[in-house]
Amino acid sequence: MFKLNIERAKLLIISFASFIFFSIFVRMDELRMLDDILIQLRDKTVENPLVKEDIIWYAGHLFTTNDRDRRTVLEKLIKDGYADRLDLPVSKDNPTLIDKYFITFEGLIFIRKRGYISEYRKELRKKWLDISKTIILILGSVISASYFSIQIWLFFCRLYTSSPL
Repeated sequence: MFKLNIERAKLLIISFASFIFFSIFVRMDELRMLDDILIQLRDKTVENPLVKEDIIWYAGHLFTTNDRDRRTVLEKLIKDGYADRLDLPVSKDNPTLIDKYFITFEGLIFIRKRGYISEYRKELRKKWLDISKTIILILGSVISASYFSIQIWLFFCRLYTSSPL
């Protein structure tokens, strides 16, 4: 039973360290960027998909960041399944294909559920709850082990001495 508490303490320390690392290095601005571009895709692609440059232009008005970061946001949204890409011809006369982007059904549902920031906050709450449960379990184990140790000590003191403690 004592080994189990040590293992839980190690798990608690590792969980807390990863939680701190995750909290510090994942910034809310980046999550807000993902949400805002997803909202732009939802609002601007009702009729037609948009080319990447238009989406980056809309994102440029939302954020002060470089083009590379804005482009990687689109790739992240595609990887997560919230946006998709179509290869469409430039015009009927020009068969050159151009990438156009639109929001998927999963993206519509996801942004209605409040998006990446909401998911991040849910994860933080869940981690804090898990850490709190582990701390309470460890404290309860220590308290109960102390209590039973005292009770055993009192039992043997009463057994071998004439005076009760």
